[in-house]
Amino acid sequence: MENRGKWAPQSMPYDAASRKNFKPAVKQYDVAEVLDRVGTYKKGRNAQPIPDVTEENDIYNILGQLLGYPYSARLRRILEWLLTPLEAEVGYVLKDVPQQEQWVHLAKYFDMPVAKMKDVLQSLFQKGCVFPKDYKTWMGFRFLPRGLYQLHDGGMTNPNIETKYGPTIFNLWNDFAIHDEVEAVIPLYKKFEEVGREASDYGRRVLPAYEAMLMSQDADKMQPWEDARAIIDS
Repeated sequence: MENRGKWAPQSMPYDAASRKNFKPAVKQYDVAEVLDRVGTYKKGRNAQPIPDVTEENDIYNILGQLLGYPYSARLRRILEWLLTPLEAEVGYVLKDVPQQEQWVHLAKYFDMPVAKMKDVLQSLFQKGCVFPKDYKTWMGFRFLPRGLYQLHDGGMTNPNIETKYGPTIFNLWNDFAIHDEVEAVIPLYKKFEEVGREASDYGRRVLPAYEAMLMSQDADKMQPWEDARAIIDS
């Protein structure tokens, strides 16, 4: 448990009997302080080079390519506003380090103290960019496994990010959605029309919000196919 860190969420029990009387223990800490602290961090002199990064192709361009919008100036503005160059590089390198105690391997990779690297992972988690595979051990962080929509949903549903970066970050996302994203989804919607189906019939699934379920009188009745954690585990 000690590896989880002070920011680790408390998981809602899976079994119905335990869920019925579950009350999360909210742990208070200053997210803004962590984000500000990470904003001052720099990698060390002996940091290893970042794969694929060149003078002509910096880390923000690479993330834009990874997210499917390689030439989007609007997405680049979002990434630059939300992530420091160090955070962007740490996220990109995550896939190349062992999943056990990633902060130790990353600290060595970037020639930084382990405590600072834990802060970087915490900041990326708050911004919706990384999530651990195992919340019990706080290990196995993955960088944007669901791509662009995770970057949006993970950050925009966090009130800590709203307090710190809103409304600017919301306006940047709105600008991106109105222009670049619309252009990208038009061919998809045309395909839906060709086969005679509504767009809402494809790839859509509504799940109860996790925090809402904690407050619901029916929390003990939640089925596995309604539990996002159970779906991911399967």
